[in-house]
This record gives sequence, structure tokens and C-alpha cells, in this order.
Amino acid sequence: MTAPEPTAGAPAAPSKRSPGVVAAIVIVVVIVLVGGAFLVYKLTKSKDEPTPAVKVAKTVTAAIASGNTAVIRSNSTGQGTTQLVAMKPSDASGLTLVARDCKPFAAKTPTRVCTVTRPGGQLQLRLIFTGGAWKVDLANLGPAGLPPTSTSTTT
Repeated sequence: MTAPEPTAGAPAAPSKRSPGVVAAIVIVVVIVLVGGAFLVYKLTKSKDEPTPAVKVAKTVTAAIASGNTAVIRSNSTGQGTTQLVAMKPSDASGLTLVARDCKPFAAKTPTRVCTVTRPGGQLQLRLIFTGGAWKVDLANLGPAGLPPTSTSTTT
């Protein structure tokens, strides 16, 4: 006995795909799934490390010198913003900040005080950690310590 031949109205037997085509389809599906998972990870990943206080202080000092109020506002709190915006670009000229100029300060919230001096003046920035970022909340601009004007003589 032989198998009946398909007629015009009967469907043909399904054809089998070659193993190479099946492997290619599986590989494409895996690549799409991995790519989608990576995209979801990147979009939902929270930033673990905030910008260091020293870098924020340097950014704010440079923003004062260039008159960039947008950067000042984004890196300071209400009171700090008011004080920083009131400064002139010349107030920050010649100031350079290094990491040793920023020291921890005892307070309820994590706080750093950065003091930068130059001949004739000093800028003191108090930074607090709020909302997951370091922000300037106090700025003092004043004269630097002056050397003594009298000298001692020995006879």
C-alpha cells in the first residue's frame, strides 16, 4: 500500500525547517531579549554615587566667575542661591579649590565647608547633602587674613 496522494482540496503535509534556520531564529530571539533587558536596566538604574562635594564647590566657583546663574541655581539651595547670585564674577577670579580645602563639619545633615583663599579675599562655601546631592546652602565672601602690620624688634 502506498500513501494517498494529496488532492486539490486537501492540505499538503507541513514541511520541516532545516536546523540552521531554527538555530538562526533562536539566536535572533535571544539577542532581542538580552538587548531589551539591557535597555530596561539602563533606563531604571539609579545613580548610586552623587557628585562629590569638592567637585560641586569647584563647579559653583567656576559658575560665579563666568556669571552662569543656571549652574549656580542647580547646585545650591534657596539661601545659597541668593548669596551666590549676588556675587560678581570678579569675586571668584583667582580662586582655585583643592580637595584639602573641603572639610567635614558637624551638623545634623552631612556637611562640608570649603574655604578658598587668594591674596585679598576668601570664599567660604558650606555644602549640605540634600535630595541625594551636595548643594551649597551658605556662601561667605570676605577679606583674607592679613599679615601683621607691626614688627617686633629686639634690642
